[in-house]
Amino acid sequence: MPLSSDPVRPAQGGGGAADGVVRLHRPLLLWERLLGLNPADAFDAALVTGGLPLICAEWPHGAGLWDFLAETLNDPVSALLVSAERSLAADPYPRFWLQLLGPSMEEIERGRGDLTVARIRDSWTSWPGRAIEPLLREALARILPDDRLPAHGP
Repeated sequence: MPLSSDPVRPAQGGGGAADGVVRLHRPLLLWERLLGLNPADAFDAALVTGGLPLICAEWPHGAGLWDFLAETLNDPVSALLVSAERSLAADPYPRFWLQLLGPSMEEIERGRGDLTVARIRDSWTSWPGRAIEPLLREALARILPDDRLPAHGP
């Protein structure tokens, strides 16, 4: 299946907003270009939003993860918080919500999203490991086979 020549537009016949999740042949460029993020922040955005358009729309241009979380976790009706209550179909967003946001909903609703942000910040370096695997697998599947990359043998 051919890939789009534009890394921010969906590849022909794949993903896009039709299924409610942004899936692109070079997905991190969405966050890099449209949200003004560097590659490391783009990975964080991918892990937290899962590509859900409503959540991506709330991410301020150029804002890093901690600024985004500080803002959205002080709004109990933000898309980041309520999207999981409607649907847990996107990956890795459900992991983020179930492990880091869901258990904190009561304190967020009491206006203490700052406590949730602090807890997420403390555990952030250990959390993304498994959550990022599906993103990397999808990215590799979209570029392989590629003659520029060495073949992987048994």
